[in-house]
Amino acid sequence: MMLSIIIPAYNCEKYICECLDSCLEQDIPANDYEIICIDDGSTDKTTEILDGYAAKYIQIKLIHQKNSGVSAARNTGIEQAKGDYIWFVDADDLIQENILSELSSILSESENDIFFLKTYFFEDELTEDEYRKKKRRELMPTEVRSTTCTQKLFRREIIEKNHIRYLSEISFGEDTLFVFDYLKYTKRSGTLDIPTYFQRRHSDSLTLAGNKLERECRRIDSVCKIINYLVEEYQTDPDSLKDRTRKYIYSTRKYLIDLLTELPLKEGTRLIKRFFSLGIFEIEKNVPRYGKAEKVYPYCHYYFTHCLFLFREKVAIRLFHPIRTLKHIFKGAK
Repeated sequence: MMLSIIIPAYNCEKYICECLDSCLEQDIPANDYEIICIDDGSTDKTTEILDGYAAKYIQIKLIHQKNSGVSAARNTGIEQAKGDYIWFVDADDLIQENILSELSSILSESENDIFFLKTYFFEDELTEDEYRKKKRRELMPTEVRSTTCTQKLFRREIIEKNHIRYLSEISFGEDTLFVFDYLKYTKRSGTLDIPTYFQRRHSDSLTLAGNKLERECRRIDSVCKIINYLVEEYQTDPDSLKDRTRKYIYSTRKYLIDLLTELPLKEGTRLIKRFFSLGIFEIEKNVPRYGKAEKVYPYCHYYFTHCLFLFREKVAIRLFHPIRTLKHIFKGAK
């Protein structure tokens, strides 16, 4: 079997039919690919719709589970997949009709471990003009090499051999972490020069749900869990991968500071105190640090300038205790 398409579905009754129809309107036999739908405890008509499709189409494999989040749903899909390659498709997005024969031909002739897919972004609904151009493959895709997992094809053998899974306890950045783990084991990559994936932007998106403060706090919590995960990974990484992991940890810490600067002073102060008590910003001996002291200094400066901007000078000095912070940053640097 050439391909396993994995679709997590949660309360997506508005879009799931359009998504499934695009996956079914293909030009290869039904036995040559599978569509694995994971109903993640939906409470609307999504379950009923999926049951109807699964009863009608043999290439659809339907799994019902209690609501556990998109990461857990994708992990369930990985466990059930049989294809040589895995493609993660979101339930509110679309793929190109009649594209799988071309993909099959390209994949069978290539030894690449990962393929980057060109993606077209559209607002809420395709217009009539966009729909016609999509059918004729006339839409101009965006060249995407981001960490979004839906814009890539992954070799299942690499995923299984190295037991790569999504971190189920985070709700933001799970794509980034999965791709980071996967790329550790890849040697060859390629890009498919055809419009393949169509990503919907709409107000129902998980990343846009809730008010801004709640949204940012969920994001910050996930970023902290990612940092902790990476620090643990660093301890077991072979020497050839340690520098790569260090850089990712530092960039993630910088991103965390960016998120904190967007919070109100009271909430930001509370969180930064908590993070320091947990050691999120510490760079201890034998724990990720980026090169020599002169390479570490710009990060130190980055933390101070951003936090001074957020908390104002007196508050920042009291919270960050400059001598202790510098000691942590430069401790053990060679």
